Amino acid sequence: MTNPLDTDPYYQTECDERDTIWWWQQDSLHREWMEQYCKHSEDMTMTDRSKMFESKSDYLKAEDIPEGKEFKLSISHTTVAQVKDQQDGTTKDKLIVHFEGKEKGLMLNNTNFKKIAAAYGADDSNWSGKALLLYRDITEFGGKDVPCLRVRVPVQQADSGDVPF
Repeated sequence: MTNPLDTDPYYQTECDERDTIWWWQQDSLHREWMEQYCKHSEDMTMTDRSKMFESKSDYLKAEDIPEGKEFKLSISHTTVAQVKDQQDGTTKDKLIVHFEGKEKGLMLNNTNFKKIAAAYGADDSNWSGKALLLYRDITEFGGKDVPCLRVRVPVQQADSGDVPF
């Protein structure tokens, strides 16, 4: 059943005029943003819209790694970046591990740093060329389970004849 107001030309004209008045009452920055947003939304297909939610950070996030997948990567170098702490707003130095052939680096938390340091030493200048396995996991943060990234050092598989028992 159609609404009779939808076909009433007077009603439609009144709505259009009201919308136009509202539109021009907005400040120029808001109008410009709306025009760009509307044009951008019209140009995007549904599959393109998924790009709106992709990680745009320079650093890896849990969402960048598919669940259940593990990737073997080689460390190219490390850097230190100043980042703003989300909880208290202070700026802190964070160690970033960069991988050969990859654009994004991994910002190390304490857990991942300890795992790498236990295998390769605490001096990150010696980590270049070392292998890591990167995978997605779950951790508790702020009382909630949230996705996170974890590292593990690959181990060599022992031959069945080398079993010590």
